[in-house]
Amino acid sequence: MTDFDVGDDSDRKKLMPSETEEEEKLTWDERYEMTMRQVGRLIRESEQERFKEFFYSRECVGWSIDPQLILFAFRARQELERGLDKFIVISGTEGTGKSFLLMQLSSWIVGSDFTLNDIVYDAASFVEKMRIKANQPIEDYKIQILGLDEAINLLSRETASITNRAFVKTFFVQRILKFCIIICCPNFHMLDSIVRMHRVDNLIYVKSRGRYRLYARKAIAIINHFGFKFKNQMVRMPQKYFLDGYFCKSLPKTIIEKEYLQLKMDGIRRTLTELSSDLCSPDSPERLVKISQACRQMGITRKSLLNLCATGAVPNKKIGGLYYIQQKDVSDFLNTKDKTEVSKNGTI
Repeated sequence: MTDFDVGDDSDRKKLMPSETEEEEKLTWDERYEMTMRQVGRLIRESEQERFKEFFYSRECVGWSIDPQLILFAFRARQELERGLDKFIVISGTEGTGKSFLLMQLSSWIVGSDFTLNDIVYDAASFVEKMRIKANQPIEDYKIQILGLDEAINLLSRETASITNRAFVKTFFVQRILKFCIIICCPNFHMLDSIVRMHRVDNLIYVKSRGRYRLYARKAIAIINHFGFKFKNQMVRMPQKYFLDGYFCKSLPKTIIEKEYLQLKMDGIRRTLTELSSDLCSPDSPERLVKISQACRQMGITRKSLLNLCATGAVPNKKIGGLYYIQQKDVSDFLNTKDKTEVSKNGTI
């Protein structure tokens, strides 16, 4: 057994945060002592006071991951504070709890600063989050999670290439902007080989509901080499390269479930809208066009078009927080004789 091995399922009640522990009303002090019994020997004496401070500052988040993931979050936080970047992939089949683990881990890494606004569902929103932060004064930068939940874009070859290109092109930006990237996807091998081999620091494979396997970087190289042929993430390897553990399928205490479900439904609506639009004929006047595509066709800036949408000068639909314009309305704009006279206040 390795230092991190939690043993078989008989250890689950002892090691895993559970309903039973809440019923027993364990204090945060008792939970800290339990954590130190499990991973304390892996924390240098000079780090123990800092770890204790880290642990107690996360009481607002709640007890939802096991001691080894808590230590993993602590190490990730240390790397980010030293100016290093972090790129984590969470993979596994549907319904195993990847989204819950994403939010739990994010909350432990950045604490109460983590919000649902740090989670996106498509490559466009992923890049937009970076663009917004890049426009802020550099002295206001702080460590922040940028999570891509489900990575729906990776489920088709066309959009997968767009998403992977976005990852590759924003590598250097992620570190400068102090982002910790966490991606959820059904299969690790859906990511581009450059991303898998040169960017991912850790892979967390959710084996079944509430059970995970955390791979180190050396293990990722083995998975890339032997698992790619069959798209298999469960590759036999020395036990020192991974650890198994448990987590709860529950939201952090700082996250409101109703808001989370609303955000997820917004992402689903945007995806369905884009799919519906893609299925329409390119020449169909009813086809919905994204703002970015409409800007290129109309020959105006994004800001000007958003102003036109906000004032009603250009008919639009707002779905999941994003604007869409029907192709016929884009054509009507192009047929407007004075389309070049778009004023700064968003009028034609």
